[in-house]
Amino acid sequence: MKPAKYQRSTLMIIDKKEAKQFLNSGRGQYIVSQALFVAAKAMRDESPERIEHSNISDMDYLRENLFNAYNEELDQLIKGASNGTN
Repeated sequence: MKPAKYQRSTLMIIDKKEAKQFLNSGRGQYIVSQALFVAAKAMRDESPERIEHSNISDMDYLRENLFNAYNEELDQLIKGASNGTN
C-alpha cells in the first residue's frame, strides 16, 4: 500500500487532469468566459477610487483572446438583464 501522501497527490493529479479537460470543453469555456465577464462588470460598477483598471483590462484581455466563444451570448444576456428583459 502506498503512503497516504502519495495517494493524495495522485488524486490531485487526476483532479487537475479532469479540471483541464473540463476547462477545454464548451461548458468550461462558457463558465470561465461568464466569470470573467461578470467580475469585470462588477469591478467597473465600483466607486471610482476602488476600480482596479489593470485587473479589468487583464480580465477583458483573457476573455477576448482565450475565452471568447460565447462573448455575443453573454453580451446579450447582460444587456437583457440591465434592461429588465431577462
